[in-house]
Amino acid sequence: MPVAFDELERLVVIADAGPLLRLAAAGLLDTMRLSNRQIVIVDMVEYEACHRHPDKPFAREILAWIERSGAAVRRVETTEGIAYAALLEREKTPENVAKLKRLQRDGGVIFPRFGGHPC
Repeated sequence: MPVAFDELERLVVIADAGPLLRLAAAGLLDTMRLSNRQIVIVDMVEYEACHRHPDKPFAREILAWIERSGAAVRRVETTEGIAYAALLEREKTPENVAKLKRLQRDGGVIFPRFGGHPC
């Protein structure tokens, strides 16, 4: 669901996995919800933090926090995330692997678009 530009100030956009990992390490993920703002997590950030290496420290904790947070956490699909998911389904040719690595490197720092306006 698109968000109007004037509603952006009421959002906390997580556009990098680093803050999630640090909060999880400190046991403070739930404190983000104390701001009474909706938390928005970009698909590539969720993938990096939880799914790419699910046995990494805090991956399961972050995923469990996202899932138990319900409507307080909004997952946002991006063009990069859609492309990444499609590439994962393809044959692992050198060209496709290079594309995956490029999206892994650059995809998580792309800001999602809400209602046609950049965050």
